[in-house]
Amino acid sequence: MKTVYFIFFFHILLMYCYFCDHMNETKEEKTNMRNNHLSRVTIEILPSDEDNDIFDINDSLLDELIDMIKKKKGLILYTSSGVTSLKSCPLYTIYGSVKDAICSFANSLSVELKEYNIQVQCHVPLFIVTKLSKIKNPGIFVPTSDIYAKCAIQKMREGNVFSYKVISSPYLFHKLQIFFYNCFPKVIFDIVTLEFLKIVRLRALKKFKKRE
Repeated sequence: MKTVYFIFFFHILLMYCYFCDHMNETKEEKTNMRNNHLSRVTIEILPSDEDNDIFDINDSLLDELIDMIKKKKGLILYTSSGVTSLKSCPLYTIYGSVKDAICSFANSLSVELKEYNIQVQCHVPLFIVTKLSKIKNPGIFVPTSDIYAKCAIQKMREGNVFSYKVISSPYLFHKLQIFFYNCFPKVIFDIVTLEFLKIVRLRALKKFKKRE
């Protein structure tokens, strides 16, 4: 048991190192955050062209869904987050709740579209090397976007093993991480995760103050 706990804390430390080494945001990353509405732009000040783009995307998705229903085949993919598969997500409460809503939506939509032979998948990745994640060095538990994309495409080709198994993590080592984390009692997981993320938050705030 001591060995298992040691591995758990070592893994937490490893992920902490990934966070700490890559907390700086570049100008390009900040632009990407604004484009993804992570800067909390309210609807009344949202540029009209972006507003139209959002509605165009939703309309085109509805058109595609209608075509799938007519053809009685297709696959719809949602990307949520691995935090939805963990016991808790302290300091990411709103983020985790929103991502969990995506999983819930995908689960319900899968039931509705089953009679039309349309599959619904919801992928729940953990850390990936992207501009928004601020992690630049890939590793066994942090794949590049290309590696993850290949795994996601492979999962889409394979389809759902069971019709009710909508939510999955296509990258093997993310799947192992989630399984490993969930082997621990919730009380231990909550304490370690909260303290770990508090440290990450303090480091981020210090760097933010230095840039001011």
